[in-house]
Amino acid sequence: ISGQMTSGNLISFIIYEFVLGDCMESVGSVYSGLMQGVGAAEKVFEFIDRKPTMVNDGSLAPDHMDGKVEFRNVTFSYRTRSATQVLQNVSFTLHPGKVTALVRS
Repeated sequence: ISGQMTSGNLISFIIYEFVLGDCMESVGSVYSGLMQGVGAAEKVFEFIDRKPTMVNDGSLAPDHMDGKVEFRNVTFSYRTRSATQVLQNVSFTLHPGKVTALVRS
């Protein structure tokens, strides 16, 4: 080293080398995390792209259904507009296999 490099230059070189090593380690960590994200994304896209085993065209229904759903004296308002009642003392029954619609008059 005598005459070719000063002790200050040598210390600066060693410090730069440590800084460069830390940066390279950070790049490795980021790359590892990125690859884990890519692997997870592949699984998500596989799930999205999967083909359903049953086609649901809206005609699926149980073979047999008993019972009914009955609403008696229902009053309802949205929390943000509690002064306005959307439903007031409404009663109706939902029967299996039938379509029921609520229409405002």
